[in-house]
Amino acid sequence: MASSHTRDTDLWFNDGNLVIQVAPRLFRVHRGVLAISSNFFSDMLAFPESETQEMYEGYFLPPPARTTFPVIEGVLRLAHKYDVPVLRRCALEHLSLVFPTDLSKFTQELYIETNLYVATVAHEVGATWLLPAVYHATLQFDATELDASHLWCGRRRRFTYEDLLACFSGCGALRTKVPFFIFTATNLGCGRQDCLIARLRSFTSRLTAQSARLPCRAAYRAWLNDTWRCFPSFFKLPSWDTLLYLERRDLQDRSEDPVTGHIGNEGMSEE
Repeated sequence: MASSHTRDTDLWFNDGNLVIQVAPRLFRVHRGVLAISSNFFSDMLAFPESETQEMYEGYFLPPPARTTFPVIEGVLRLAHKYDVPVLRRCALEHLSLVFPTDLSKFTQELYIETNLYVATVAHEVGATWLLPAVYHATLQFDATELDASHLWCGRRRRFTYEDLLACFSGCGALRTKVPFFIFTATNLGCGRQDCLIARLRSFTSRLTAQSARLPCRAAYRAWLNDTWRCFPSFFKLPSWDTLLYLERRDLQDRSEDPVTGHIGNEGMSEE
């Protein structure tokens, strides 16, 4: 096998007995695992090996084992193409940590290229439940960034026309839920700029008092949760009932999987 190919450090197991090549990467996994988990590989591995095939001296660990987005992308595409539910579930579990359906579990802001990639792969593999978090993350970028193509992991990524429509529609709908008009409406009070500034100062100065801070925080949390409940309808997505059902289906308990392994306590990087 050509020396230009490299072992994947996360998915190369010394006791594996099958090497799979995906582009320049090599994965050393277990034949039995693939045969049990995928009808495609079960049928393929039943064929006798060719005497002339190339020989070369990964199984994918679920979270919280450390991995990277490029590895997840490769594994998820492979699992979807060849019908390997175990690998599909593990890859989606990793993505669910960064793109959750629970608003309280959002932990980090990501580069726009990462959001473009996850939107693309979510459509490809039918993981629509990832899209609310993807669209939520896009709110920090302006329209020109959303409509541009971006180079990420050697490939050009961009939103589809449908994704762009969903983002712009959702952004417009969200503006109706954000009560900025309280501070900027010109039909309240005199409407002059100095009155608007005074209104803002009055509001922020009162927030320094503990008696006002806690009720405001509780009201904001209630508003945030209500907005998140409406989020799928804003972005032309299925209802939360449907999305959560799809998530449960994709992330069902893996205790029945014929695979076990030691799991580290690390996160995921964008490398």
